[in-house]
Amino acid sequence: MCRLASMVSIGNKSYLILDYLLDAFQEAAYNDPFIPKGPKVNVHRDGWGAILHGKFKNDFYSTFIKSYRPAFNDPTYKIFKEDYKDANELFLIVHARKASPGTAYGVSFLHPFEKILSDSRVFYLAHNGTIHRREILRNEWKINNLTLSDTQLLVQRIADVATQTGQQIFDAVHDTVIELGKREDIPVSAIQLLVMELEKENTRLQALSLIKNSNAKTEEQRKINVRYYKLYAIRLSLDNTAAFSVMSSTVLLKLKEKYSDVIEIDYEIELPEWSEIQEINEDFVDMNKTDVLKHLVKLKL
Repeated sequence: MCRLASMVSIGNKSYLILDYLLDAFQEAAYNDPFIPKGPKVNVHRDGWGAILHGKFKNDFYSTFIKSYRPAFNDPTYKIFKEDYKDANELFLIVHARKASPGTAYGVSFLHPFEKILSDSRVFYLAHNGTIHRREILRNEWKINNLTLSDTQLLVQRIADVATQTGQQIFDAVHDTVIELGKREDIPVSAIQLLVMELEKENTRLQALSLIKNSNAKTEEQRKINVRYYKLYAIRLSLDNTAAFSVMSSTVLLKLKEKYSDVIEIDYEIELPEWSEIQEINEDFVDMNKTDVLKHLVKLKL
């Protein structure tokens, strides 16, 4: 169970919005009220990672970073973004991990994962949720590496589908999740994905949410899971700068608690279960709520 957030921001105050968002994300990693309290329970302490891409007047920079230290106790978390103060466009995915019981620990298993295809396309993927019975998927997908986590298997499958079929990466993501969503023999708590396809001048994001709650043993746990797993699409504005973000429920909660008097939240949209937003780019930061809802695609099973 993890926390994640993405952002596309346009304008000369992009860095300030980034700063506020990352601060709220850090707070969400430290204290998650949507998880029952207890020692080490409501904390996302198993490392963090981010991909940050910035457009400047005449240049582009990208930073891909992972740390085994928790986001709320890592000095690099505060400084990795410093080179982006003068960027006029920013693209971000950030992820804080709370490892499922019995899963591997270490930097290699932190999100987002980077994948470079044979045709030089590059994408990054962060996941919240758990996919069980990975041995079945390894056999069917002909992926022989026994050390891969559920998310790494998913990344490899998406890459294979995109390469073998010539599909766009976002379409391969969509089709792979639909395939898993139909399976009754593969228990899934949720498949919530943020995906960035990175190109210097045409970077874009995708957000996708599938919630199945197959690990909920009681109705009360199901309700907690639904609230915890919710993703929100929001539009933020600060003076002449606008940002579009998709984020976990806890991140939105912390953002509103800490910065509602500093930045305007023009709207927030609760993504329904089985939903998708494709190709989040510069256009999204100017869209009103009605326009965004038109781009919210319900996944068909």
